[in-house]
Amino acid sequence: MKWKKLGLVCRPNEKWWSKTHCYVPTPEILSSLGVIRVYFSSWDKDWRGRIGYANFDISDPSKLIYQSEGPILNIGERGTFDSDGVLPSQAFYDNGKHLLYYVGIQRTCIDKVNLAFVNLAIEDKNKKFQKIGGIPLLDRCVGEEFIRSSSYVIKEKDVTMMWYTSSETGWVDYGKSSVHSWTSYPTYGISLITTKRSYVNTFDKSTRCTGLKKDYIAIGRPWVIKENKVYKMWYSGRSPSVAYDLLYAESKDGIVWEMKDSGIEKSDDGYDSEMVCFGAVISVNGTKYMYYNGNRHGKDGILLAVLE
Repeated sequence: MKWKKLGLVCRPNEKWWSKTHCYVPTPEILSSLGVIRVYFSSWDKDWRGRIGYANFDISDPSKLIYQSEGPILNIGERGTFDSDGVLPSQAFYDNGKHLLYYVGIQRTCIDKVNLAFVNLAIEDKNKKFQKIGGIPLLDRCVGEEFIRSSSYVIKEKDVTMMWYTSSETGWVDYGKSSVHSWTSYPTYGISLITTKRSYVNTFDKSTRCTGLKKDYIAIGRPWVIKENKVYKMWYSGRSPSVAYDLLYAESKDGIVWEMKDSGIEKSDDGYDSEMVCFGAVISVNGTKYMYYNGNRHGKDGILLAVLE
């Protein structure tokens, strides 16, 4: 697997809600409109993220044709689980409903500890997304007390499968490092919930995925496709010496994984010389494209690569 980088394709629009970042690009193919819509989270001056989107020409996924002027999903009221930021996970149609899974961020009084939980928004008749409620769809549970985020859903017959980023016990002290802005970081992995419900909820039992970490302390933001009965996952990993790498693995059951070569590395210079992360892969007319983030978690915007 070898990816050819096509460069930066979308920048923050520098309005009040989008001073920096086009964070966690989340593409959705809208064939009826002839576009690839890529949702992202942009940050205001206080580093609070709101979700906007960019439309790209489906015949040329690098060609930006429209960028939202304002956010399509805002932060919640003070004290709610998403009061300090929202970011996209996945968008798709299901049973006639247009769904947007997203992550809500809530800051705590403890330095460097943010709560992050999955929720769902559904598009209304006015083409605006409405949150299904003021509490997360995937709330905290024993063993995953402060991160249950960055979900990806595949529906097979009557089964819903959701992979998501799940917190683990313990923090790792990185010390003074040139690749990390903090001196210690939480550990987290990727878990899977399989349920016959239409939507996953916090009471569904999860299973921790294996084979994904290797030398990485923390991994997250799974993006999964299934081809020829094989699950294929792109995800991001960090270690004491690595800010973020884009990783790739395959599985037959969605739980036990084998790591493979991702085919995309950091550049010698430019927008992704320090990190590559949050890759999301789609297939357009038989060709795979990856929208992803680079340095400082996508501070400059969204990058694009094509599979050679």
